[in-house]
Amino acid sequence: MYALDWRETFARLRMETARKLFAKNLERLCSREGFSKKRLAESLDMQPQMVSRWLAGATLPTKHLDNIAKMLGVPVSELFVEVPSKEPSPPLPVFTPLDGLRVLARDYGYDIRLKRGSK
Repeated sequence: MYALDWRETFARLRMETARKLFAKNLERLCSREGFSKKRLAESLDMQPQMVSRWLAGATLPTKHLDNIAKMLGVPVSELFVEVPSKEPSPPLPVFTPLDGLRVLARDYGYDIRLKRGSK
């Protein structure tokens, strides 16, 4: 069996990460600029299947990076950066000590119902 050198393994991991980042950014930028797969392929004089492979993260368009960046109006480096999500994370639920007591009571089979106005 062929044992991979750590440098080769690291290079493969970096390439895989680059392909994933490129695919995510290409999809985001194409939708922002209104490019479909077909339109992007036609603009680059390529088959749409090749663009599909880029979007799937299977390959990188090393010969076409400058043209893609120019068409999307970004520097080439922006095609390979991690862009944070603009969606806010859901708020964490707020629990009170009484909620904890209710959970414990439920787990042990007790029925706790508080009457309004009672202390």
